[in-house]
Amino acid sequence: MPAPSSTATLRVEYQRTSDTMRESFVDSQDGAALVKRRAALVDHLIERLWLEHIASEEYGPQGLTLAAIGGYGRHQLFPHSDIDLLFVCANTALEGSHKVVIRRLCQDLWDIGLRVSATTRTVEECERLSEENPEFTLSLLDRRYIAGDFALFEDLDLERIPALVERRRQPLLSAIARLAHARHAKFQRTLFHLEPNVKDGPGGLRDFHTCAWLAQLLPESAQSPASRYESELLIERRDESALAHQFLLTVRSFLHYRSQRDDNMLYWQAQDDVAAQNLALVGKRPVDTARWMRQYFRHARSIDWLTRQMLDEIPNGRISFIDQIRQWRSRTILDGCPVEDGRISLKTVPEYADANRVLALFQMLAEQRLQLSWEAEGHLGESLAMLAERLPEGAELWQRFRRILEGPEAAQSLRTMHAMGILELILPEFHGVDALVVRDAYHRYTVDEHTFLILEHLHALEQPATEWEGHFAEILREVEEPALLYLAALLHDTGKSRSEGSHTEQSVWIADTVTQRWGLTASQRETVLRLIRHHLEMSLALRKDIFDAETVRAFAELVGTPNNLRLLTLLTYADIHSVNPEALTPWKAENLWRLYMATSNYLDRTVDEDRIAVDAETAAIQKIIALAPNESAEIHSFLAGLPQRYLRTRSAPEVLEHWQFSVQLASLPAKVSLLQAAAWWECNLVTRDRPFLFADLAGTLTAWGMDIIKADAFSNAAGVVIDTFRFLDRYQTLSLNPGEAERFEKSLMDVANGSVSVERLLAARAHSARTQQNKIRVETKLSVDNESSTHSTILQVIAQDTPGLLRRISLVMAQQACDISVALIDTEGEMAIDVFYLTHSASEAERTRSETHAENAKLDAASVEHLQQALTAALL
Repeated sequence: MPAPSSTATLRVEYQRTSDTMRESFVDSQDGAALVKRRAALVDHLIERLWLEHIASEEYGPQGLTLAAIGGYGRHQLFPHSDIDLLFVCANTALEGSHKVVIRRLCQDLWDIGLRVSATTRTVEECERLSEENPEFTLSLLDRRYIAGDFALFEDLDLERIPALVERRRQPLLSAIARLAHARHAKFQRTLFHLEPNVKDGPGGLRDFHTCAWLAQLLPESAQSPASRYESELLIERRDESALAHQFLLTVRSFLHYRSQRDDNMLYWQAQDDVAAQNLALVGKRPVDTARWMRQYFRHARSIDWLTRQMLDEIPNGRISFIDQIRQWRSRTILDGCPVEDGRISLKTVPEYADANRVLALFQMLAEQRLQLSWEAEGHLGESLAMLAERLPEGAELWQRFRRILEGPEAAQSLRTMHAMGILELILPEFHGVDALVVRDAYHRYTVDEHTFLILEHLHALEQPATEWEGHFAEILREVEEPALLYLAALLHDTGKSRSEGSHTEQSVWIADTVTQRWGLTASQRETVLRLIRHHLEMSLALRKDIFDAETVRAFAELVGTPNNLRLLTLLTYADIHSVNPEALTPWKAENLWRLYMATSNYLDRTVDEDRIAVDAETAAIQKIIALAPNESAEIHSFLAGLPQRYLRTRSAPEVLEHWQFSVQLASLPAKVSLLQAAAWWECNLVTRDRPFLFADLAGTLTAWGMDIIKADAFSNAAGVVIDTFRFLDRYQTLSLNPGEAERFEKSLMDVANGSVSVERLLAARAHSARTQQNKIRVETKLSVDNESSTHSTILQVIAQDTPGLLRRISLVMAQQACDISVALIDTEGEMAIDVFYLTHSASEAERTRSETHAENAKLDAASVEHLQQALTAALL
């Protein structure tokens, strides 16, 4: 029987030793030991073959050496990884003469069962940096001698490659950054994927190796932070990253054994398997998969942090001109916050325990493309306990936090707050979705990262880059209070951390708790809760025939108002966009836009179509009656004749307050409420209707120097009107003089009951009015629609927004014997867009205020013509 070949013998040895290593790994779960032992095993096999095929003497032959590079060069060889070999020849002649034996050695390695990736280069080729293939030069940074001419290897190792590094340091650094950024872009620059890649993904092994390369290449000054806190933080994070590296070595080894190939993806089934074995964690008992994945993301986050910090240390040109401008501007935004190289910090150490200063710091991060300095991170980490005790509460906290939400870089600021534990101090409910994996075939990211991406996509609409973004950007510009949209986005999936009930119901419950704690108004709370409650409804509607009138009608009834429609459309757009990069296809974006437009048109046409009947029993009405169960009959009487839009745009507490106001009209001529919300004020007035009322109220606000930005007017069957004005206090009359608010309310009541002439107020104000130069000229346009509404004539007025405009328009309408059934007032920049639903006044048609709102209450052709002529003359 012939003796077995050396290759066959080595194959048996390799298989037997590999099996032993696998058994040892199953028992120890020590990936670092495994990959080192496997590298040593392959060293042994190659040395045997080298002596057999190439040179029998030690360190021979002269002029040819073999080096391990890449992962193998780092003594890290995973069960199914390639063996990266570099054959280095002293010159091209030797390269040709050794070609056959090199090929034979590599073939024997394949026959043994190893996957070989071999490269042959001359010494001169090794000391040149290829712009097209910088990966080869980077792989040389992990070189290690295996066999052959040791003097040749030493020349390469100690002289030529260090000289190359010194000569081409900056191009190498740039190549590392370029490769890292390109690789991160493939993973949407986030490590929080539901099925992460433990090798190439952000926070993976490749990033750890990138840090090792940068440690070799960065100048010493860049590796030695000046601050004690920076040094300590860097050491701490490097220690954390070293532990994370050990963890990932074990996970990748397990994945290779599990799939029997070079597979580095943590698929769902693999996650279940590692959790069942409690892989790389303390203890042997199985753990919940979500808990194990949180440990994975914690480790990946530490490597990702170190990678980003070290990439940012690359000198020259790493900060764009735009970023430099942003940094320069940022110095004027928040005094006492030095900015250097795109990093911001507070000026003194005690400030890091000052909650208001810290919130202002994160507000600045939300407004500018900046990062926290290492020193700031160190101080903030030390100050968490004190910050927890000193954070503002209630409405004050909401006002500070909303400024962060409104910043164009809010998502990145919140990510930083989240990573440091500060977001959880402000919003403990968010901790439940930290690195939370919820499996479905649609989502690609963890719940927290999905949430941050939604905010990122919403703010990206402020500078739209595509045609579709431009469409949705138009909607965002019309949203009345964007902060509520951002808050709803932040909270909409928090219920996924709870096992009971639907995640939507749980998210609504959490949002209700948060908005109450933060002191949002009843209207603001209802907007947020409604948006979260229905955040999936538009996606569901897209699965139906959006060209079917019934689909549009049903969806319109669900959203209720144009502003609710805008909010839900934007949240749906960003939600789909943030599921995965391919989710928002052009077809889906187009259908979303079409559904929005169809629903918007339907709502515009049916503003006054559905009037509330005296015996109506809807869910909205029941919510109001639940607040005052003994007053059911009176509340029904108050609501009778009001358009359904009134209920859709008011919360139950607000409607109840208006009813209580109407009850007091028996002894008072009018009731007024004044509320400050965000950047504007809102005034609600309930009184008996009379000619010129709306015009007089608008004139009163003008006389006080207020800019009306929105208004609506509703009347019920009993002749009670509810007029709402949202306005800007240009001169801060009410803000700076609290006593003036009472005088302002009294002025409105006096005008409403006719005891004070609005003309007298306007005359008193005329001498102090300031004339402002218009930046653009808006042409006046009047359009009349007598078909869309069965009850009213719809008049749209587009005109230059000037002080007193609404007063002039409504005065003409009153003079033309027109009742305003519904008024929808809006302003876009310097353009006023006002829509009025008009009927003949009681003197023209006795049934104008009847419950039936008969068709003959609409304006006839002659009345329309006279009205248009009068308005044209008044607006010249």
